[in-house]
Amino acid sequence: MEGASHIVRYVNPAFCRLLDKPTEQLVGKEFCELLSETEACLTLIDRVFRTGTPASHTEQQHSKPHPVFWSYTMWPTIAEGLPVGVMIQVTETVLSLEKMQAMNTALMLGSVRQHELTEASDNLNEQLRTEIDERKRAEMVVNFQKDALQKLVEGATLEQVLDFLARSMESQSQDDFVVAIHLLEEDGHHFGYVAAPSLPASYSQATKGLDARLQLSACSAAVVSGEPTVVHDFAVEKRWPTFSAEVVALGLRGCFTTPIFSSDQRVLGTFAIYYRNPRDPSPADQQLVEIVTRTVAITIERKQAEEALRESEARARMLFETAEALRLSAEAAKTRAEAATRAKDDFLAALSHELRTPLNPALLLATSLADDATVLPQVRENLAVIAKGIALQAQLVDDLLDLTRITGGKLRLELQPIDAHTALRQTFEILRADVREQQ
Repeated sequence: MEGASHIVRYVNPAFCRLLDKPTEQLVGKEFCELLSETEACLTLIDRVFRTGTPASHTEQQHSKPHPVFWSYTMWPTIAEGLPVGVMIQVTETVLSLEKMQAMNTALMLGSVRQHELTEASDNLNEQLRTEIDERKRAEMVVNFQKDALQKLVEGATLEQVLDFLARSMESQSQDDFVVAIHLLEEDGHHFGYVAAPSLPASYSQATKGLDARLQLSACSAAVVSGEPTVVHDFAVEKRWPTFSAEVVALGLRGCFTTPIFSSDQRVLGTFAIYYRNPRDPSPADQQLVEIVTRTVAITIERKQAEEALRESEARARMLFETAEALRLSAEAAKTRAEAATRAKDDFLAALSHELRTPLNPALLLATSLADDATVLPQVRENLAVIAKGIALQAQLVDDLLDLTRITGGKLRLELQPIDAHTALRQTFEILRADVREQQ
């Protein structure tokens, strides 16, 4: 039967035989038109339809000479959580009243059992819906984690990635909470950038630069303790009165904030969710925050590593440029030195030539006079000393020219064995005159 008027929509063959009517004469009519003396039954049908609770009813038909009982067992039909009709089982019997009552009791127990099974089925369906919702939520979290990491790889800034994560997290809240991601500066104590896309700029201004060691907020407490911090209701929170008043003024009441740890257990910042109503975080929220916090930590460390790499590359580039400048400077100095050396060699060569040219005739003349027998002996000795000095001077000029050729690569030295005694005697002969003069 369908609706509050109990329009018959379906009958089985047994019901047709019971009333001795074909299906066409039964379907589409109100149930009250089919059976006589059914007032109590109709009242019970109305109650089953309104309450959604199964029921049964037995009444005796007095129009027949022998006891005839009509048994009605009724169940509600439910659609989208609401009753839309009633299913009824009608039985005509001539059994004794006691047997009929026993049958009714059994039917009632069966109805109760069916109700229990229906309730268990509803509970199972609810559990399945919850698991499906959690699975969908987990899939969405994984997807926006992948999207965040993809943005990171594509070169998005750290601020852009954190804002994306905050908005993605808020999309799972059904407007129940907002997100704020706080980063610590390099000193590990002062709060820096704040990713809070759904909070006013005044919130970021109030928290940026705050020293966590002063413990003036819930996030500061999480940084100092290294543990999550929970605030059920900022309206009655006494630990941070100024901060609590500012949060309440923003229309927020509860909070769950947890520290963000690096791979080496340094605190990089905090991940906070602010609830619009007084409450504690649900297990699902805690799990969601834990997952997203790991993604935030990976993002921060990746960006810090990239920044360190850029700084290292800049230092290396500066050192390379400095080394290159020094190399060019050294090459220029070398070129200048080589040019100066060549100029010096050219000058010495020219000078040596100019010095050696007048020495040759003077040496020849002095030698010739020293050997002339017509010259006085004393004069000849003096001329011999003069000739020896001129010869020594000429040798020095020749040595200077040889040195110039060696430095210019024009003279190749040939190593040959010599008589050391002869070389020493020649050296003594050269130095003997100087020794005599000093004596």
